[in-house]
Amino acid sequence: MIAALGAVVVIVHLLWGLGVVWALPHHLIESRGLAERLADVAAALFASAAIIGFLLLSSNRLHRTPPWVPVALAWVGSGATFTSGAYALALVLASRTGTDASTLPLGFVPVVDVIHVVVGIAIAATGVAHLSRSRLDLR
Repeated sequence: MIAALGAVVVIVHLLWGLGVVWALPHHLIESRGLAERLADVAAALFASAAIIGFLLLSSNRLHRTPPWVPVALAWVGSGATFTSGAYALALVLASRTGTDASTLPLGFVPVVDVIHVVVGIAIAATGVAHLSRSRLDLR
């Protein structure tokens, strides 16, 4: 379930980063530039790292890779996924305080932001639980 939600984040942000404007409100389509597209690609890459680390930790196939690799992927990826989602969600909530309803992000964008936050927290919690349960030697 966590990996599937993470895949939604990866796919949507990768599409947005490649210039597809699917599910973006009109006011966001007009204002998107190179910086926004690069941020979307970076969000997709970090979410991918979080998912890969999560899958490696949850599959118990740590004998094939050094134990610090999946931990680092899950830790960095989930932290970046959580913070980018929380920042975007904070912007959505801040825009709700304004009086101009035409600038409110509508549609799928706030949903993706919430999924960002949920995936980041869930993968970080899974990593912490796995570390506390297994007491890995990360050397």
